[in-house]
Amino acid sequence: MNDRFLSLNKKFVGFVVMVLLFLVVNFAESGELPTEDPPQTNLHPMLKDVIEAGPYEAQWKSIIKHKAPEWFTKSKVGISAHWGPYAVPGWTPRKDTPYGVAYSEWYWVWMKNNKAVKKYQQDVYGGAKYDDFIDGVKNLKTGEVEGFYTKDFDADEWMRLFKEAGAKYFFITAKHHDGFCIWDSEYTDRNSMKMGPKRDLYGEMVTAARKHGLKIGLYYSFYEWNNPIYRGKPAKGYKGVKDLKDADGDGKRNEFVDDFMIPQLKELVDKYQPDCMFFDGEWEHGYPYWRGRQFIAYYYNQAAKRGQEVLVNDRFGQAKEGVSDTRGVYGDIWHVEYHANIDRDKKPWAMWRGFGNSYGYNRNEHPNNILTHDQVIKMVVDVVSDNGNIEFNLGPKADGTIAAFEVERLKVMGKWLKVNGEAIYDTVKSPVGKLKHGRVTHNVETKTLYYHVYDWPTNGVIDLGGVRSKIVDAKLLANGKAVGVMQDGDVITLKVGEDNPGEFVTVVALKYQGELKAEKYTAKVGGDGAGGYVLGAKMAKVVGKSLKFEDRTKALGFWSVLTDTPSWSVNIKEAGDYDVEVEIACTDSSAGGEYEFELDGNAVSRKLVVPKTGGWAKFVTKKVAVIKFKKGSQVLSVRGLKMDGDALMNLRAIRLKKRN
Repeated sequence: MNDRFLSLNKKFVGFVVMVLLFLVVNFAESGELPTEDPPQTNLHPMLKDVIEAGPYEAQWKSIIKHKAPEWFTKSKVGISAHWGPYAVPGWTPRKDTPYGVAYSEWYWVWMKNNKAVKKYQQDVYGGAKYDDFIDGVKNLKTGEVEGFYTKDFDADEWMRLFKEAGAKYFFITAKHHDGFCIWDSEYTDRNSMKMGPKRDLYGEMVTAARKHGLKIGLYYSFYEWNNPIYRGKPAKGYKGVKDLKDADGDGKRNEFVDDFMIPQLKELVDKYQPDCMFFDGEWEHGYPYWRGRQFIAYYYNQAAKRGQEVLVNDRFGQAKEGVSDTRGVYGDIWHVEYHANIDRDKKPWAMWRGFGNSYGYNRNEHPNNILTHDQVIKMVVDVVSDNGNIEFNLGPKADGTIAAFEVERLKVMGKWLKVNGEAIYDTVKSPVGKLKHGRVTHNVETKTLYYHVYDWPTNGVIDLGGVRSKIVDAKLLANGKAVGVMQDGDVITLKVGEDNPGEFVTVVALKYQGELKAEKYTAKVGGDGAGGYVLGAKMAKVVGKSLKFEDRTKALGFWSVLTDTPSWSVNIKEAGDYDVEVEIACTDSSAGGEYEFELDGNAVSRKLVVPKTGGWAKFVTKKVAVIKFKKGSQVLSVRGLKMDGDALMNLRAIRLKKRN
């Protein structure tokens, strides 16, 4: 996993990432490459012939022409696993306790620098070294010898479970940062054929996955924490290192990248023909050091010769040694862990996370950190409705079985997808956007909108705004029952009934006629629980250079350009006078700015003054105006008039309440 979270300079790293993403977006819009693109030179001899035969060259300008395959963009649900010797101890302190850490697959690192893990290791395994977990070490508590034996591993059983879960593809850590390989590698004896299981674990998975119709891929860490060849110094107890040949013909032997990593990656591609490759562990060097462009071109070209559609993620090198970062820039998809800190509309992406806080098996995972069944289903819907794929990671035990809580959640997900899968697979993000009371996905080919209802209405009626296309059919996927539909402008009223027939998230399928005419719709009758309308910050349509939604405050912020304007589309069911409340924040030094409301482009309020609230994150709610609304759709905007400091204000919400 990404070790950036260990950095003492998180804020600085976050700032750098924000700047890079800003540059990426602006370069992309201008049609230029987001980073530098050195000429294709010094090709590795093992890759050279295939690269030169094309069609892909080892340059970004060629590589970016490759797109994520349809099998990935339509599949939406994948499974991954982190599995290696770290599954033997399978322990980290709970994240909410002293010295708590999340990732148990980092056990080797924690053994050296985490007090809780050091104590656990001493108490349970005495003076054993990490590599002792491969072939066996005595557990001082039970008296049993424990090792990475995988005695109960059944690849066929795994794939049947993943298929039952509704997954369309699977990938696993072929090699994590500890350097242990789960395939029979020619370039190291630190592998599952020579040690521990004495089995080609990955080979067994490839055979089983293809038997069950699943796409199969792998995760590969570029670097290894303690490999003496990579570190350039001897490492006590690092098992399996072999004397390497001069694979690149430069007269030097035992070079980590040229004589080990590149040959090993080529070995994986040629031997197993993976459908996808997800890289990691690249952060100590830039992409030229890792020969990142060269290997991608090789992989793409080999796949093209086979007629195979393949995929890579975006981890080929950090901003080091004078070159730019590749994360959130290149690759067929952008790969994120737990937090979607990328622009989800620019490129296909995947949310990669465990059901709990760890990727590797953690017998000490706190129940409060494990997603509930309801959270699992809503995570699927949230990600897919936001243009992404969901990839739930498993941490199998050292014996090859999967933890009960993970199996349980896989089966719950599979049961829900069996009923509602058509609302997930083959769908795209809907122009309606994210709603407070649910999410919407869209199947363009079948002309169907799927409304995923999070909060079932007690009165049996739901309003879905923003859709102007004629709805010709509506039904509940849970039972196939027809749903009554009334359309008034861009508001659709669905009569779904008081009894919720579904589980977790119930889906209404809405078939429309002709081309889809829809846009983001942010206000909802009864949205504040008092028969009013709530216009949330995140769903505002913003025109301008600086103003944007800020995750930290959940508000519109950075309002440093006075002419920037937010607006909301709202469909008023009953004409009349409405009290207008705003939830705003402002520092004392910037208070005193002025603004007004406009309705369909016309001013409808007096000049309003921004008050002191004590800070940009200290929000107050104030009634500021009375506005007369007509019945039907209209656009309410906020226009800045005067700014007295760094910014006008932070605006979290506007609430409209009908006067009696």
